[in-house]
Amino acid sequence: MIQTSIRVVRSVLTSLLLICGLMLSPAVAHAETPKVERPDSTLTTLWWKTFLALPGTPNPLDRCDLGTNKVTFLAGAAGPIGGPVGTRTCVIPKNKSFLIPLINVECSEGEGNGSDFATLSSCTNGFVKDFTNLSLKIDGAPVENLTQYRVQSDLFRFSSPADNAFSVGEQTNNLALSDGYWVLIKLTPGQHSVSFGGDDIPLGFTTSVTYQLTVKK
Repeated sequence: MIQTSIRVVRSVLTSLLLICGLMLSPAVAHAETPKVERPDSTLTTLWWKTFLALPGTPNPLDRCDLGTNKVTFLAGAAGPIGGPVGTRTCVIPKNKSFLIPLINVECSEGEGNGSDFATLSSCTNGFVKDFTNLSLKIDGAPVENLTQYRVQSDLFRFSSPADNAFSVGEQTNNLALSDGYWVLIKLTPGQHSVSFGGDDIPLGFTTSVTYQLTVKK
């Protein structure tokens, strides 16, 4: 009888200690390291076709509702090097990945850049060779070796209104090619800060932006 009572008391004490330990242990935010991947070129092509198809007002680059059922398209914020960093705040459904363009470019037939893969590729490479200072921070932690995430598209066609955000003019079935640095990430539910960008020093512009993201539970 006494031994049984002792066992019960010990069991209760053990349970209480376990509960107290859980209550006192600080919550670890974002304990799971986000997976960073190199996206397929079909996804980067869709990014360009999506944004080019929209009018420039209101600026589609500020939107957080574009993409696919599984992927949300984010965008950089172009401005002069050394200028203020763009900021955006978004609420995103759960179970979505994020396609992030660190810095990229497109060249097209309608802009007079060429009419085949070789000439359009030469055009885009003329810009990408000058891209530098690539950066990506997820919740304050920098991601290294970003040059491995360069993605060149296949030839694709797009249509755009006259007042599109990239100032390529009104185009219909325009032959194009894109190139640059992209990443695909997935975040756990909760609050996250994602900063990214890159510089084109000869042209004097940067694409730096910070997103404050709430991923729904």
